[in-house]
Amino acid sequence: MASVFLPPAVSQLKDRSLFGKINTQFIDEKTVVSASSMNVEDKLILISSYNRDAENVIMVNQQQNLGLQSGEQDVALSAVKELENMREKGLFPDIPLDNGSKFLDYTLMTYTDISKPGNSCRIWSLSFSFGSSGKNVCNVLMDAETHMIYQFYVWTDESLPVYDLKAVASKFVQYIGIQWDEKSPYTQSEMNLYSAGNGEILYQFFQAKDNQGFGIQMITNKKIIDKM
Repeated sequence: MASVFLPPAVSQLKDRSLFGKINTQFIDEKTVVSASSMNVEDKLILISSYNRDAENVIMVNQQQNLGLQSGEQDVALSAVKELENMREKGLFPDIPLDNGSKFLDYTLMTYTDISKPGNSCRIWSLSFSFGSSGKNVCNVLMDAETHMIYQFYVWTDESLPVYDLKAVASKFVQYIGIQWDEKSPYTQSEMNLYSAGNGEILYQFFQAKDNQGFGIQMITNKKIIDKM
């Protein structure tokens, strides 16, 4: 799992490789996000199913052109607000996000089960820098409808506190409103690896050895687990 600590540009490419083959579109207008009837667990299973090459699940990737005014500010503010909410819950480091924040990438990913078209969800993939040094970077996966954050990586130029990752896992599952599986071949608390949805959803909680990186990662490819 060392790849999560690569420089942001490299890590971002690594992240996208986990999302399989994608169809990229560019959007020039504010994107309208329709409500989904799916609950959080169903959304996470849908995303995971796509990344496990399920034939019935497709994903369309819409790249937001940077520099546009329509839609960007709302998305950025929603992400920062939700990270601040996670910070209050002990899930995100106590670092200032409103100090020179600059968003670097906006990508809207729409996942759909073509056998059940009503099963669809939209997820924003966002990257931004913050702080005066410009070296602090955060990558986020955020539900476009509810603004709940399903995954984040954060890198800073200063050491972060040492986290009790088991406690973080417990707080996170309460935050997103699902339950960890009691028994699963992929649930290994000693590796800070947890599963939900009968093994269909996999998460890992990690902190860099130098304490300058911290994150909650949705692992969407079982082949990764096999290599750990």
